[in-house]
Amino acid sequence: GKCFSSGVDVAEHIGDLASKMIESFHGMFRLMDALGAVTVSSVYGSCLAGGCELSTFCDLVIADDTAKFGQPEIQLGVLPPIAVQIMPRIIGRKAAMDLILSGRIISAKEAMDMGLINKVVAKGDLTEETDRFIKPYLSLSAEVIRVTKKAIKAGLMDDLEPSLRIIEDIYLNELMRTADAHEGLKAFLDKRPPEWKNR
Repeated sequence: GKCFSSGVDVAEHIGDLASKMIESFHGMFRLMDALGAVTVSSVYGSCLAGGCELSTFCDLVIADDTAKFGQPEIQLGVLPPIAVQIMPRIIGRKAAMDLILSGRIISAKEAMDMGLINKVVAKGDLTEETDRFIKPYLSLSAEVIRVTKKAIKAGLMDDLEPSLRIIEDIYLNELMRTADAHEGLKAFLDKRPPEWKNR
């Protein structure tokens, strides 16, 4: 394809579809969270919204110099639940606040400088460099990696599940009940600027 991912279908955030989308999309993250293997994301082009959440959730991220990262959901009147949960732990509170609250898009170099990704390579070298990047992990004990990942997760402030459930509740029962969330999504689908009501 042209890019890693520009996120999920905006129409899936509207009405009754929102809870189904959250359940399905977050199911993927719950599955990844339970994996003992190292997860690797190899990114080129746009890596936005749900795509950025997916990439960020991986243990290791390598990108080519065409990659652009961002969480533009706020510009549509919604929030990125996975990013809200994991980005502050990965890049720190201030950088996460900046990216999530502004919705701005950053280059691969800026993403690497802030710790969102591990490595940037030249366009055209991504596949070869990804293979080279992951080679050391492939020679290690899968069981030792599994146990070490478990220990690293235990060292974090809290597990994914309790905080993700709170974030999902905020998303579905507070955010999706605001007029502005519906206006932002509808405006995007109608290809017009949103008219915020601040409610």
